[in-house]
Amino acid sequence: MTIQKKAGFAGERYLLLPMRDSAALLAHALVNQNYITEIGYYPAARFHYRERPHGAAQTIFLFCVAGRGTVEFGGATYPMTAGTICFIPANTPHRYFADPAAPWTIMWFHFASQTFAQIQATDQTKLLHLGAAKQARIEQHFSELLTLLEQEVSIANLICASNYLTLIITESYFMQNTPVQDLKAKLVSDCIAYMNSHLETDLTAAALAKHAGVSISYLNQLFRQYAGRSPIELFIESRMNRACSYLRLTDMRVGAVATTLGYHDPFYFSKLFKKTIGLSPKAYREQATAPTP
Repeated sequence: MTIQKKAGFAGERYLLLPMRDSAALLAHALVNQNYITEIGYYPAARFHYRERPHGAAQTIFLFCVAGRGTVEFGGATYPMTAGTICFIPANTPHRYFADPAAPWTIMWFHFASQTFAQIQATDQTKLLHLGAAKQARIEQHFSELLTLLEQEVSIANLICASNYLTLIITESYFMQNTPVQDLKAKLVSDCIAYMNSHLETDLTAAALAKHAGVSISYLNQLFRQYAGRSPIELFIESRMNRACSYLRLTDMRVGAVATTLGYHDPFYFSKLFKKTIGLSPKAYREQATAPTP
């Protein structure tokens, strides 16, 4: 049986804040509807797994500072490595989980923000890659924010937290990495988006490198750096995660799922699924759809 944990990690820090119940505070000029409802820090979160079939009421900020993990929503898979930030939109079904071999350390919060809404009106980017200097700054801001709120959940501290929130969001999007880091990160992000739109095809490393306009070896190097695995390893993982969605949410037969994802041999598909997910398609469906005790 697969071990899955929502929380309870050694050294974790967590706070639930009362912002949703304070209309006067939310309307305060220095808050201006920018607020955090939950915040946490999970170090080396082995077996971490969270799934919300109906999404969360607020947008989720997930910042991987070490290790690896995966975030899935909107039919796309987002690989998380050290220095990546993922924004999961409010009310969007999703799941995320730590890598079994190198479980992530994450800083996270649930939030609502007029600033973020304005950014998203022109920039729909959901996965950000940070350079080392930028990562260090965001880590510092987050640590100061969490420490502030742990001291006292007062009106003054919540006002300060609102401004830390704005600072973290704006620096995440607008503070520049070095030009070289920006170009490399953009190339990897573009390739991941291309892969997610071609999960039903037999996309090869050569075809992906051609799309990116670089050599296969250079593309492999960039993916190892920014995604922690080769592009084809990530592509297979993304296809199997899409297969999980079909098995969990539909009554499609295993063979039909395989065909939908471009696998013409259902036995090969089942073998690859078990190698990637750790269970056969049938066993995964039974576990995923079993009633919660």
